[in-house]
Amino acid sequence: MKSKWLAWAGTFAMIFLAVALVLVLGRMPLSEASAQDTAPSYVLTVSGQATVNAVPDEAVITAGVVTTAKTAQDAAEANAELMNRVVAAVRQEGIPDDHIRTSGYNLTPVYNYNDKTNPPPVVGFQASNNLSIAVDDVNKAGAVLDAAIAAGATNAGGISFTIKNPEPLIQAALKQAVENARARADVLAKAAGVSIIGVRSIDSSINTPGPVPIYSVSAGAAMKSPTPVMPGENTVTVNVTVVYEISH
Repeated sequence: MKSKWLAWAGTFAMIFLAVALVLVLGRMPLSEASAQDTAPSYVLTVSGQATVNAVPDEAVITAGVVTTAKTAQDAAEANAELMNRVVAAVRQEGIPDDHIRTSGYNLTPVYNYNDKTNPPPVVGFQASNNLSIAVDDVNKAGAVLDAAIAAGATNAGGISFTIKNPEPLIQAALKQAVENARARADVLAKAAGVSIIGVRSIDSSINTPGPVPIYSVSAGAAMKSPTPVMPGENTVTVNVTVVYEISH
């Protein structure tokens, strides 16, 4: 009996101590770190923009050959002969084989839609072969295109100018856009009487326009003078949104 009484007494003593500890801790002031965690935070959201221009360092030429014949074999053979001449002429301009790529080939029947029969009769076949030619020296782009046309290219999709490695331009534009956002934030913060104490987040969007054709020629165009080529400049545009932490 005495042992049971001692066990109950020990249990009640532990409960009493636990309750007392909770009451004491509840009256203690919050630590400085806890107070900071629950303090309201304020932010300032600002956008920035930057554009970087650069002269293209690569030209991409699209040229092709279209031939028509009574049979599919004749159309394909005529096309191959003409395309071989075009490729040889492009090589003569110093373009290596790894810069010459077949971008499309089609061999399709030609129908006489004026005939009233249904389906319309096949009157021949058309073969179409297109090349994509990369020119490292943009100043030679016009000469390469002229050579392809003189050798027998019956159509040319145009010349497009690109920048082979745009990453340095992108990084420069990102840096300038963030600096632009900070300059705007400083103006706003000073006007509002607050201080910038940190950066909470940064979002960015990058616009690097793809190749834009600037020249095209159709079958039978007369090349009386060299094709003028003006590469101009390509533009990289970056927009950023920066969320700054501020204090009063």
